[in-house]
Amino acid sequence: MLFMLNKKWILYVLKALYILALLYHVLILHTISYGIGFRDAFRLGLGTVVTFGGAALAEYWIKQRIIQRKWYNRVFADLEASGKQNAVFLSNVSHELRTPINTVIGISEVVLEKDLSPDIRADMNSIRLAGKRLSNQINNILDYTEIVEGTLIPAKEEYMITSVLNDVSTMAALQSNRQHLEIVFDIDPKVPAVMVGTQRKFPMY
Repeated sequence: MLFMLNKKWILYVLKALYILALLYHVLILHTISYGIGFRDAFRLGLGTVVTFGGAALAEYWIKQRIIQRKWYNRVFADLEASGKQNAVFLSNVSHELRTPINTVIGISEVVLEKDLSPDIRADMNSIRLAGKRLSNQINNILDYTEIVEGTLIPAKEEYMITSVLNDVSTMAALQSNRQHLEIVFDIDPKVPAVMVGTQRKFPMY
């Protein structure tokens, strides 16, 4: 059990206490001398071997645990550094993609304001919705990179939970109507109307 504590000084204290106990018996009590019998000498030697042998074994396991912990820490540091590098790469790519995606969304919205044929209007609307989907994914990637880098600052703003639920239900209804599915929302009346946090805006695909 001693090696699980990872404290070498405990082993040194135990060794010192054992040596002091022997010296006390030799110098003060005189129970240990050259004239002790074979059985007593055998017990004394066995106790010494067990004490110092157990201490040596515990010290060995402590060293192994320390080496293993250092290896795990090094591997964890390498993984953490690799994760941060990936996060930086994703952040750079996301920022590079955001400008052309916003351009596509803006141009499609401008074109949709013009007088178009039904086929072209449907195609432009599909382009606009696809751009919004991709923009939402880019925002998710940026949130992930901020979490990995530890720079994400959680918002503490009041918002109406009913507004978020309405956006979710509307988005789900649009998706379910295409598959002819029925969706039932059962909301606990104990849920507070006003909450604190970040209100995520859901794109209406």
